[in-house]
Amino acid sequence: MDSFVTQVEQEADYYSLQDWEKSIEEYESMAMDFLSSFDEYSPEEQKLGLEAIGRYQSLAIKRGVDEAQDITEKVLDALPFYLKGFINGLTDDKGLEKMSEELEDKWDVILETFEERIEALLK
Repeated sequence: MDSFVTQVEQEADYYSLQDWEKSIEEYESMAMDFLSSFDEYSPEEQKLGLEAIGRYQSLAIKRGVDEAQDITEKVLDALPFYLKGFINGLTDDKGLEKMSEELEDKWDVILETFEERIEALLK
């Protein structure tokens, strides 16, 4: 287990999504095997195994945080373009007026349906 985690630590920066999926499957299998036969290991082996589990889990969390940071940076980079398109969509071709009319029509349908259901419940 310790050697597996050490290898992942050394190679994690180069892992693709498929590499991570394979690594997680292998880790889960090894961790389950280790934990299910925990009492069969010496105290030193137990300590090393638990430390390896902790190292792997922290590495996986760090990887998730790094990916979340990358996604956030991409969203922030794209945000000005999104906002420009959003604002143009609302203001071009009477966008706000058209949207208001569509919402009013949908709201009317919702209210009618709601009233019908209330009437049916009261009967």
